[in-house]
Amino acid sequence: MGAQRPLRLDPNDSSSFPKRSELPKIPGAMSGAAWFCKYLNRPLVYPLVNDISYVNHVDGRMMGRAFIWACTSPNAHGQSFNLDNGDVWEFRSMWHVLSRYYNVPLAAKDESFTLAIVDKFGLRTFTLEDLAGQSVQNVDIQMNNCEEHQKLGGGRVWIKSRVKLTQAGFTDCVDTEEMAVHYFDQMATDKLLPTRKQLDGM
Repeated sequence: MGAQRPLRLDPNDSSSFPKRSELPKIPGAMSGAAWFCKYLNRPLVYPLVNDISYVNHVDGRMMGRAFIWACTSPNAHGQSFNLDNGDVWEFRSMWHVLSRYYNVPLAAKDESFTLAIVDKFGLRTFTLEDLAGQSVQNVDIQMNNCEEHQKLGGGRVWIKSRVKLTQAGFTDCVDTEEMAVHYFDQMATDKLLPTRKQLDGM
């Protein structure tokens, strides 16, 4: 009997809390821009001029459920599946989510006020590098926020199909905008970001 082919789940970009001391990648990078602007009483600026970038995402919580399903479903044996939340979103739409969540109408790149914000709201000490890390590069790449000749894959759309996974029986899905709000709330609970109430009370 030949060697069995291993199962493979291929998640698109994911958001989760790998450790309580770390921020989820994309929501962490995006939310930082929003609440910095809120703190400075500045509008939230979408950092891209003339481009539209579509992407699909995967919630780390759902990824865990997918692994459990894959280990227990005969339909997953020896298969490869793309994994995502089940929807497609565009970065501009997420800026609307940020605007509603933090009640701030557009962003400036400035780290001089980071420690002041941490001190004012009693947050855990961190720098912009801690907050966003390489996620900023990840966001820039996915938003195609660069010159045309520098765009990864020639500016291709970051979309994969999860039809095979759904047809095999894993039908779980997550609304990516709702996922982002969940992680905004979680980051505030863990004192990594100010709460909306704190920001509104300034």
